[in-house]
Amino acid sequence: MPEPRAEERLHVLFFTASLGGGGAEKHLVRVANHLDRGRFRVSVAVARGGGSYESELAPDVAFHPLPGGRMARAPLALRRLVRRLRPDLVCSFMDHANCVALASTAGLRGAPPVVAGVQVSPAMEFLRDPDWRRRALLRAIRALYPRAAGVVAISRGVEDEVARVVPRVAPRIRVIYNAGVDDEVMRLAAEPFEPPPGEGPVVLACGRLTEQKGFSTLLDAFALLRRTVPAARLWLVGEGELRGELTAQAAALGIADAVWMPGFRANPYQLMRAADVFALSSLWEGFGNVIVEAMAVGTPVVATDCPHGPAEIIRDGKSGLLIPPSDAGALAGALARVLGDGALAGRLREAGRARANDFAAPAIAAGYGRFFQAVAHGHLPAE
Repeated sequence: MPEPRAEERLHVLFFTASLGGGGAEKHLVRVANHLDRGRFRVSVAVARGGGSYESELAPDVAFHPLPGGRMARAPLALRRLVRRLRPDLVCSFMDHANCVALASTAGLRGAPPVVAGVQVSPAMEFLRDPDWRRRALLRAIRALYPRAAGVVAISRGVEDEVARVVPRVAPRIRVIYNAGVDDEVMRLAAEPFEPPPGEGPVVLACGRLTEQKGFSTLLDAFALLRRTVPAARLWLVGEGELRGELTAQAAALGIADAVWMPGFRANPYQLMRAADVFALSSLWEGFGNVIVEAMAVGTPVVATDCPHGPAEIIRDGKSGLLIPPSDAGALAGALARVLGDGALAGRLREAGRARANDFAAPAIAAGYGRFFQAVAHGHLPAE
């Protein structure tokens, strides 16, 4: 059967702030790369170029960094780009980008439908501790999201929250989990890695050094773990505003010599593969890409049962261990169980690998493709 001509395929334009540094951006790249080229052609626009993931885009993905280099200047530039490219559908990721995409296409002749990808918990991001910027963005979300032709929520918990915040869009929300793993993850995990000096089992955590990730609790838990596993080491990978506080906390707990904080790593997967257990200590999540990535490379996972995502990925006691958020004792105990029970670690490792396959990029991209087709052909309710 001959391939469809370019004009017969749906042209999808993805849009976000930048391609670098976060799980949402990595997810966008994976979906863009794995959409079925027999049915779609793909472009990506960003408000700010220069992101570390740009080089990972497939060669046939047209890349458009907008002039201005800031989200504040993106609306007019995106509108001009949409006029020029005439995509069949725009898919944006993250709330600020969603609002810009919806505002930019408003009133445009022949405007394409917009699918808004919601990657965060509205309750935690906007309602928990709202400063004026968060309040302004929440007002924009409530005003603009009803214009979305479709909304993708990355977990059922996020779906419920979006429906509460913007009830009019509820009939058009679909849950599609993030693309947590692709061939690139497995290739990078196999790259040679020279670990820092030291002996003993390794606990690994990855993420921005922010309050959300609960790393203060992780340090407390690690100090408790060292009482029963004195040789344990902690690799805490990521960068953020709490680096100084966390460094000081590790020193105060007397564990600084066992904690390695290398900052942001372009390839965290080789560290995941080398670790004995992966710890997610978050207070909240939208999904939890790193859980799937750790599972995929064969590392047992201990995670907080926080809103939202971990409990939708992990079956407690089968593919990982779930513990309450902000509970250093429970976290230390779960880590000790995995490190002290080889049979348990082996079962979690095997079941985790199998579960990670459910979030493989080709399967997730296929789900997006079906949703894009439904939106483009008007198969979702208007209200």
